Amino acid sequence: MRVTLLSNGHGEDTVGATLGEALRSLAPELALQAFPTVDAGEAYERLGVPILGPRRVMPSGGLTAHTLAALLADLRAGFLSMTAAQVRALRRLETDALVVIGDLYALLLSSAVRTRSRFYVQTLVSSYHAGGRSLNRYFMERFSLPERALIRRLVRHTYVRDAPTAALLARYGLPASALGNPMLDPLTAPPEADLALGVPLTPPVVALLPGTRRYAPAALERMLGALERWPEATGLVAWANGALPTLPGWRLEPVGPGWRVVRSATSAHPPRVYLLQHRFAEVLRASQLALGTSGTAHEQAAALGLPVVAFALPPDYTPAFLANQARLLGAALTLAAANPAALAEALQRLWGDPERYRRASEAGRARMGAPGGGEAIARDILRRLAATEPSH
Repeated sequence: MRVTLLSNGHGEDTVGATLGEALRSLAPELALQAFPTVDAGEAYERLGVPILGPRRVMPSGGLTAHTLAALLADLRAGFLSMTAAQVRALRRLETDALVVIGDLYALLLSSAVRTRSRFYVQTLVSSYHAGGRSLNRYFMERFSLPERALIRRLVRHTYVRDAPTAALLARYGLPASALGNPMLDPLTAPPEADLALGVPLTPPVVALLPGTRRYAPAALERMLGALERWPEATGLVAWANGALPTLPGWRLEPVGPGWRVVRSATSAHPPRVYLLQHRFAEVLRASQLALGTSGTAHEQAAALGLPVVAFALPPDYTPAFLANQARLLGAALTLAAANPAALAEALQRLWGDPERYRRASEAGRARMGAPGGGEAIARDILRRLAATEPSH
């Protein structure tokens, strides 16, 4: 049986790879393939899953609908021609089952595929998002009428991130399950001792999460400035944006499996900051706080009990996006101004107030749920594929 994983984003690709790994473990006879529509599909490549379709990372990094500037940049970069090419490829796609990981956009693209079984892993919308009023985020924060219509017409079963959201879909007459959060599964591996950096990592350790999009180097510069103002802390950069960043006024010195980030000029309080690639889970496990401009990575950090401090970096990383994330994560997320002094103050206040730290830590764990969702969803998909049910 051929199963295709279709996903629309970096975090969605990671979830898709988690599901693919679980499906392969439970049913080695399956022929797995992937169709990433937004990101380059590196998570699938690391898993050794064949990748289909045209791939081109747009300037917005998948944030096309977030701002007018992002939309215009992607249109200039060929977004429409790439989408048309993807639709043509999807119409030619042959697959027995299709697992769609993402949101309305991914589900809409998947409608071009003829398949006997289609499953939907909705990674974005949660009932915790209720209360947002931003018009351009309407389709990103709610199960809109078009999305519900597509689910009703195309999908055998939907998997959502939490029980309140499954209950919401049930009220619409759409069967859904909350079987755990697959984005947490890659975080279950224990860290290697001290990340092999050769230095003790004594608290407070701050995970620096600049994200995977083009603004990541600029965001990281502000984070480094924040840690300069808190010399007692150690920073661990989880760098997932391809080539090593060029940071004006800073240089990277190799150390162990990573690099130490060092001020080019003499500094009265040089921060202890280390940059690592492909060590995301270990960075989070070694940290007590997180500072970032990310999406999925913030949610993963909160799930491990790390209070997260975040700041907007328009036009790409907007206040509207952060307001949405704040509704999702509740007390686990603290919003601060995008300047090093304010960021340092927000981190220090969290660390220096044990009761506030505890509330933030508990909120993140409660909102994000438990790991194990990848295997649970994979088992449920295999069970439904083995059963005799109407096809779509």
